[in-house]
This record gives sequence, C-alpha cells and structure tokens, in this order.
Amino acid sequence: MKVLIQTSKATSLSEIGRQIAEVCERLGHHTVLNRDYPIYPRFRGVFDAAIFIYPFLPTWCSTYIYKVYVARKELQGRAVMYTMVEGLIKKPLIPEWVKKDFEVIANSRYSAERLQDAGIKVIDVIPHGVPSYEIEYALSEAPKYRKVIEEQFSDKVVFGVVARAHFRKGLDALYEAVKRLSEKRDNFVVLMITDHSELPKIQKVPNCYYVATFGGRLHREIMTFYAACDYLLHPAYNESFGLPVLEANAVGRPVIACKLPPFEEFADTKANIMFDYDDVELRPSSDGIYYELYIYDVQKLVDAMEYAIDIRLNKRDEYEDRCARVRERAAAFRSESLYQKLIEYLGEEPLDQDLSS
Repeated sequence: MKVLIQTSKATSLSEIGRQIAEVCERLGHHTVLNRDYPIYPRFRGVFDAAIFIYPFLPTWCSTYIYKVYVARKELQGRAVMYTMVEGLIKKPLIPEWVKKDFEVIANSRYSAERLQDAGIKVIDVIPHGVPSYEIEYALSEAPKYRKVIEEQFSDKVVFGVVARAHFRKGLDALYEAVKRLSEKRDNFVVLMITDHSELPKIQKVPNCYYVATFGGRLHREIMTFYAACDYLLHPAYNESFGLPVLEANAVGRPVIACKLPPFEEFADTKANIMFDYDDVELRPSSDGIYYELYIYDVQKLVDAMEYAIDIRLNKRDEYEDRCARVRERAAAFRSESLYQKLIEYLGEEPLDQDLSS
C-alpha cells in the first residue's frame, strides 16, 4: 500500500507525521511524508491511502478538510484526519456539510470533547506516543549531555524547558517564577529550548539560559536533553495533549506543570509535580477558536520548583521513585503500537505487531 502522510512544517505536527510514517514503513507500506501544502490534484492512481495531520482551526484548515473529503471519496474511504484542538471551536465557522459528512480521529479525550461540542463526529481517540528506540538512545547518550551541563553548572538542580513562544505556553509565567525563586536561592538552573525571539527576555532572567532553537534539533536529541535534566518545566496554560510531558516521563524525568485536563489521560499526576489551576479563561483568536486557558497563580509554580529542588537534593530515594513511576506510566504510550491503530482505519486488518525492537 502506498500511503500519503500529509501535515505541515509545524515542529510537533511534523514530528508526529514522521513517527506515523516510520510505523507505516515498518509495516511494509511505501510512504510519502509531505510537510507542505498538498500538491496532488488527485489521489486515485497516486496513493492507496492517506493520513492528514492538522489541528482543527476553522479559519485555515478548511482547505485541508476538503482535501480529506476528496481523498476519502477517491480512495474508497481509505483516508483519515488525525486532529487536535486547544479550546472551544467557533461553531458558526463550521460548514454544515462538515458536521454532516465529516469525521475525525482525535489525539486526546480533551480534543474529542471540544470537537464533539462543535458538532464534529469523532470516531476514535488515539493518543500520541514515543518511539522505543529514541528512548533507548536518549538514556544511553544522556550521561554525555549531563557531563557538559555539570561542567558549567556544577551542584545545581537542572530544569529543562522545551516550548515555542506562544502565549498559551506560559513562558512569561515561567520567567516571573524563576525571578522570584532566584531571590531566595541560587542552587538551580533553567535551560531553555525555545524560539530565538525569546533570547532578549531570557537574558534578563537570573539562572535562565537559552540552549537551542525550538524545532532546530533532531527529536532524539530533544529526548536526550530531557534525560540529561533533573526535571522538565512545562508552564503551559493549555495543551491538546502535551507531548513534551509524555516524552520527559518516557525517559524517567518528572514534570513540573499545572494539572491540565489532557495530562490526566497519560501522566502520573502524583509522581509528577503538578498543581491545580485557579480559573479558566477563554481567549478569542483569529484561528477560529477560543483558546481555553487554565490560569494559575505564578507562586504555585515557584513553590513547585522549590519543592522539586528539595526532593532532588535532600530526598534522593523519593526522587528516584518518582522517576521510576513516571516512566512506568509512560511505557503504555509507544508510537509503534499506538499508530498501528491509526493505520487500521486505512482498511488494514487489525494490527498487533511488535515494532519496538
């Protein structure tokens, strides 16, 4: 079977597309991964099946929705849309034919509920995963990364951050939290992989350092970065899933974050250090949704970081236990098995092949 994997250049979507394409290839299919605008005027005669990976943002995804619709017609139903959303969809922007004739697969129960609220038919929820071989690579290479970190920041607790500069990612809250904590102690460091545009802000925050540009490193290198840190800091106000949380947990690193709804679907919220949100704010956007922001008091992030530092320095057994527990919970989320379920919707017989080796 020749399969088109169609997505965008966005870092997270591109990575998910790559992993799905790898699973397709390992199952014996010929796969084309296109990370640009769909260029094919027709699908019949070119592909046997297609998977489209886009967020459900009405103001710009309507073209892709139509492409999926055409693909399903031409490929006799062997085309699916794998989608996600970070808030409430503006219902008037959804054409009636989409509500009537379209169906999607969601990346989380959170996304599924928001899609269903807008009248979109959700036929399944398939969460994201992490490739087994990248976990093994990260764990084997992490000591080298850690040695480099300790050469510059010896005897400090290391927090890692991997996030793009979007308001829902909460980077401004992170900067404020680090400033407050830096007034009390100097035994920690925050290493950030984010957009280069954040560099001027980072340079004004004590104990905070820019490491690399978001989207500018191979995924296995990002996984190794997680493993080389003591914790992942994830200050987001909203996620449709929260892949960095799963990835950090997969290599045994606890996460400090607000307890967003999707995290409870895949993460051990007690072994990670997670705090409750205080309010929910709907922020309108030109994307065709109201971003659903789970707002928290910055002091909660400060307190969680301080608590994490104390565990790492003074309660080694508890820290190791948390590392083991988050990794155990994340073990159920491997891309090799999860994305086989997605491929079954292309007309394949039920798949249960072990692709982890």
